[in-house]
Amino acid sequence: MLLFLWLSSLPQLSLGADHLQRLFTTPQQRIELNKAREKPPESELKPKLPEPPRYITFNGLVTRSVGPTTIWMNNESGSFQEGFKIEGQQRQGLIVPIQLAGQKKGFTLKPGQTLNTLNGEIQENFELEPNNYEPQ
Repeated sequence: MLLFLWLSSLPQLSLGADHLQRLFTTPQQRIELNKAREKPPESELKPKLPEPPRYITFNGLVTRSVGPTTIWMNNESGSFQEGFKIEGQQRQGLIVPIQLAGQKKGFTLKPGQTLNTLNGEIQENFELEPNNYEPQ
């Protein structure tokens, strides 16, 4: 019964799509398809890189005898931060290299240092004025 109702509704659905009922295309349609295939691909939009935070503070790291080292930046652990990348595998002792999104130049920070991403200036935390630092 349901099959009969379903089959009876099929012709009504396809009435509006006459051009889809043919198995083969017309010569004019083939020409249009070939022209569309030969067009150069549209330029791909590159995803916008996230803006790095204004200040990046290296809070410290925890080195374990067994297991991975945990790096703390902007009061968050982990090497995946918004707007910059922590090169934890390339660290030398307590010095951690970071790479800002969209920039080739990298920076190295020691625990307690803060990078101003607007001008590239690195300061110790005790040198910062309280109203200059905006925690993220």
